[in-house]
Amino acid sequence: MSFGILRTVAAFALIGGWAFQAVSASAQYRNADLLVTADALSEAINVEAAFTMMGAPSQLRIVDVRSAEAFAAGHIPEAVNIPYTTLTDTEAQIDGALKADAALADILSAAGIDAQTRVVLYDDEGGLRASRLFWLLEYFGHSKSGLLDGGLQAWQASGYGLSQASGTGSQPIEAIAHFSINRMPRRVASADWILQRQFDPRVKVIDVRSGKMYRDGHIPSAMNIFWKGSLNADLTMKSAGRLHAHFVEFGALPEDNIVIYGQNGEMSAHTYFALRLLGYPQVRVYQRSWAEWGNSGDLPSESGGAGQW
Repeated sequence: MSFGILRTVAAFALIGGWAFQAVSASAQYRNADLLVTADALSEAINVEAAFTMMGAPSQLRIVDVRSAEAFAAGHIPEAVNIPYTTLTDTEAQIDGALKADAALADILSAAGIDAQTRVVLYDDEGGLRASRLFWLLEYFGHSKSGLLDGGLQAWQASGYGLSQASGTGSQPIEAIAHFSINRMPRRVASADWILQRQFDPRVKVIDVRSGKMYRDGHIPSAMNIFWKGSLNADLTMKSAGRLHAHFVEFGALPEDNIVIYGQNGEMSAHTYFALRLLGYPQVRVYQRSWAEWGNSGDLPSESGGAGQW
């Protein structure tokens, strides 16, 4: 059997292993391959290590989005570090606004991510930070990414150790890695997009901030579904049945055209991930969120209402 065939068989086994273990743990999410268990990730690392020892290029990137200091103190073996703060433009007028596309593509390329790379993202906050990079990758047209269910805590709870190595994965990151942007407009919304559809009954706006923040001011007609309601106490995602019931209870249905916002694009990306995991087909993020809307004198807002928390 040729090396190419071996590599192909291993790749299918790798992807299949993730999907099987994710489905087993998650009660059949429609897009179960977006959620990776600790056991599945450990298996994937072992498969990749075996093939990179034979000289094959790595097709797996594990990305830790925590701070550089937290990463240095201990991270999942073979992980690379993209601190979530490096994605934002500190000089932008909008708090939390992302850097220009070209700068973001450079960051992803430097991490060794290209069109063929399978990316697994994690943090230690139930996916709060990691999900924004997940959304960004999907918006940029990359369809091979997912989150580690339960993040760093789940990895350790499953008995796996941490590394303090300062390397960049199972092999040096290839200098030729190039992330190519292919924007997916259906994954993003602007303030104008929301305004133009404010009376469309098929469009549902979700505010994922706390109830207090929602009551202090929100986009008219927005429903309040706190982002953390998608998680179990141990920071893993709720089962498919419980997660689906959670959103349906508040009126967010699979047939709706859903736009999500938070304070600055982070919390909204987590709910985006939850709905994508469930298979909701029409989901997008207003990534400038309340940081833009709430500080504009030209955009309508409401206060009060029954916030969730």
